[in-house]
Amino acid sequence: MAAVPDSLLVMLRAVLAYGALLTLTRMLGKRQVAQLTFFDYVVGITIGSMVSTAVVELENQFLSSMTGVLTWVLLTVLIAQGEVRSRWFRHLVDGRPVPVVRDGRILASHLRKERISVDELMMLLRQRQVFDVTQVQAALLETSGQVSVLLKKQHQPVTPQDLGLAAPGGGAGTGRGAAAATGAGRPPDNASAKLVGADLLRFEAVMESLARQARDPDDRRFCTGLAEEAARVRRALRRYIQ
Repeated sequence: MAAVPDSLLVMLRAVLAYGALLTLTRMLGKRQVAQLTFFDYVVGITIGSMVSTAVVELENQFLSSMTGVLTWVLLTVLIAQGEVRSRWFRHLVDGRPVPVVRDGRILASHLRKERISVDELMMLLRQRQVFDVTQVQAALLETSGQVSVLLKKQHQPVTPQDLGLAAPGGGAGTGRGAAAATGAGRPPDNASAKLVGADLLRFEAVMESLARQARDPDDRRFCTGLAEEAARVRRALRRYIQ
C-alpha cells in the first residue's frame, strides 16, 4: 500500500481537529470575549496550541494528542462548574476585583500589587470616556482586566428625573431638580420643557465652539463630551413635549 503523503495527512488531521475543536468549544460555553478572565485567556491559548500540535506534528499519535485536548477541556468545564457553585472557588481561580481609584485618588499600592502603571490605568479610564481621575468616585479593576467606573454625582450624566420631568404616562420626576421644576408637585408643562431644551441647545453650541477653538486635545475632548451629553438630554426632552 502506498504511503499517504504528509500534506494529505495534515489536511485530514486538520479537518478532524476542526470538528473536534468546534464540539469542544460548545462545551466551554458562550462567554463573550470581553468577559474572558486571564485564566480563560490562558486556557484558550493552550487548547489552540495543543490542537495545532496535533495537526502538524505527524510523529505524534493524533488520537493521543486529541485525548490530551479533551482532558484539558473537561478540566476547564469542571473548574467553570466549580466557579458557578462556589464563590470561594471563583475567587481562588479568577481573583477579586481590585479598587484602583477612590474618591478621585489613585491607589498606587493596589496598582503595584497588580503590576499596572498609572499610564495604563489612565488608558483604561480613557476607554471609559473618563479623562480626569478627580471626577471618579470609585474605579475597580475587574478580573477581565477592564475597569468599572463610578463617577461622582456632579459628573454623572443628566437624566430626565434630574430635570424634574414627568415620566411617560404621568408621574412627576423625583430627581434632584424635581421640586424646583415641578413647583407644587405638578409635572412641568410644554413651555417649561421647551425652555430647558432651548438652554441645552445654547449650551451645546457654546461647547462645540469651545471644542473647535481648543488647542489642547484633552480640552477639546472634554468640551465635545459636554456638547454630546447636552444633545443627548435635549433629544430625551422631546418625548415630554406634546
